[in-house]
Amino acid sequence: TVRLYGAAPSPKRLWLVEGADHEDLYAFAPEEYRRRVGEFIKTYLPIEEQ
Repeated sequence: TVRLYGAAPSPKRLWLVEGADHEDLYAFAPEEYRRRVGEFIKTYLPIEEQ
């Protein structure tokens, strides 16, 4: 995970959860996962109002 983070372009944020691997964060911290992913999407992929 740390290596992937280092190689990824910005924007990016690193969130480490003890015991979790790169692909199973939701299983370890579902509420925080939803909050963080939702915040990231709202910030970097905003919905344009028509």
